[in-house]
Amino acid sequence: MKELRIDLPPEKKNEFGYTPSEEKVIEKQMVKDTSKSRGAFQRLVDQQNHLDKLNKFENRTENKDVVTFDPTTQLFTDDTRNIAFKTYDQAKRWNDTVNGQPTATPKQVNDLDQRLKRNGFTKPIIEKKKKTTTVYPEVKVPTIDVNLFNRPPTPPEPQIPLRDQIKILADERLVREQRAWDRENGKDGITNILRPK
Repeated sequence: MKELRIDLPPEKKNEFGYTPSEEKVIEKQMVKDTSKSRGAFQRLVDQQNHLDKLNKFENRTENKDVVTFDPTTQLFTDDTRNIAFKTYDQAKRWNDTVNGQPTATPKQVNDLDQRLKRNGFTKPIIEKKKKTTTVYPEVKVPTIDVNLFNRPPTPPEPQIPLRDQIKILADERLVREQRAWDRENGKDGITNILRPK
């Protein structure tokens, strides 16, 4: 058998040197959704900066209370692993406290507040908390009548023997069944023979 082969004419190229099939591929590339790739480089840079920030905490120090980043657990822990933080900010605040990093003194805060007021900022840096007084409702303590505890006990009901209790309950049940039978079937005639006794 001979192989059947059809030779197609060569595709015509446009003025830029592309064939129609190549143009379709180029058009697909041009209208492709790139929203996911936008900002990818910036995200990579941010991630690298974050890792650099974490790596600063990886180095262990001689102070046992200082927390450092542990890459295996992805937590900021101290050497004894008694203290753990998830975020960089919490770990930094802890380390600043442990190392005794200086914070703003009251004089510095007041100077900054005065400078801000001179420049037109009216909102205070530290808002003073308003003192609130809680008004509790008046509670009335219940009084107990002492005579309730000094009453003589009431005598117990006389005990009926078990056989007598069973007989009384059986008789009451029989009366109920007979009344129900009478309402349903009547008292006279053949029905009287089948009546519960």
